[in-house]
Amino acid sequence: MNFSATNIIGQAWEVWKKHIVFTWMILGIMLAVSIVFSIINPKGDSALISILSSLVSLFFELGAIALLLKLVRTDTEGDIKEIAGQKAIYVQALIATIVFALMLFVGFLLLIIPGVYVAVRFMLLPYVLVDQKLGWKESLKEASRLSEGNRLNLFGFILLLTLMNFVGALLLLVGLLVTAPVSYIAMTMAYEHLKKEKSGASEEVKVEEEKKEEVIDLPASTPEPAV
Repeated sequence: MNFSATNIIGQAWEVWKKHIVFTWMILGIMLAVSIVFSIINPKGDSALISILSSLVSLFFELGAIALLLKLVRTDTEGDIKEIAGQKAIYVQALIATIVFALMLFVGFLLLIIPGVYVAVRFMLLPYVLVDQKLGWKESLKEASRLSEGNRLNLFGFILLLTLMNFVGALLLLVGLLVTAPVSYIAMTMAYEHLKKEKSGASEEVKVEEEKKEEVIDLPASTPEPAV
C-alpha cells in the first residue's frame, strides 16, 4: 500500500475520537514537564537546567511513544504509568538522540537543505528505539531503512502536520487540543505503515531468493545413453 499522508491523518483522527481523554493525559504529562522547567528557568539562560529539561523530556517522550504504539496496534489504552516505563532503553536512546542532533546541526549549517534531509531520513528514530529495542547505531540504520523510498512523502507529511498545528494554534490555541494529539497518533501510524511495508518487501525478496535456490539445486537431467 502506498504511503498516503491524508489517509494516515484521517485514520489518526478516527483513533483520537475514541481515546480523547487518554491522549490528552499523555500530552498533558509532557506539557507539565515543559511548564515546570519553564518556571524554574523562565529566561532560558541556565544551560544546566536546559540540558536537564531535555533529558527529562526525552524520558517521557519514549514512554508516550510506547503508549501510542499500543493504542494504534490494539485500540486499547495502556496504563498511564507506563509513560515512565522505558528506563531500559534510555541510555541507547540518549546516545542516538545526541548523534542525530549533531547530524542535524551540521546539516543545517550546510545551507539548510541537508538539515531537512537528515531530519526526514531519521524522523522515525524514537519509534525504532522504543519498538525494536535496538542499540543506537542499529536504530539509526533502521530508521534510515524505513524512510528509504518514502522520504519525499514523509517530507510532505511533516509539512501537512505542521500546517495543521499552525491552524490549530491560530484558533486561540484551543485547536491544538485536537491537532497535537492527532499529529502524535499520525506519526505513530506512519511508523507502523512503513514498518509493515518494509517487512512485506523483505518477505517477497526472501521468497524470490528461495525460489532461485530451488532452481539452482535441481538435479541435472541424466542424458539418455546413445543407441
